[in-house]
Amino acid sequence: MRQQHPPRHSCPAFIVLALLVVRVPLADAVGLVNGGVVTGAISVPGEEDSYTFTANVGEGVQLRVGDTGNTTLFPIITLYGPSGTEVASGTGPTVAAIDY
Repeated sequence: MRQQHPPRHSCPAFIVLALLVVRVPLADAVGLVNGGVVTGAISVPGEEDSYTFTANVGEGVQLRVGDTGNTTLFPIITLYGPSGTEVASGTGPTVAAIDY
């Protein structure tokens, strides 16, 4: 039996992702590549990392942020649309995820 997947949300053509809820200036954001992995570190409390990617209407996106160093980091991830409006967020004790 073929598994049916839920319908995808209509994604805007451009989406901004900012970690730790507070939006970072777009000029400081790093571009993501479809299927890629980004390695980084939050070195001091309050530090933020910001990423951008392009998506077409009807495409879905899965984003994950995790604490791979067994630290006290509590990951938070927020997805913003092109107008700066929050469209999804996730948090967790070791992994924050968005399936949109």
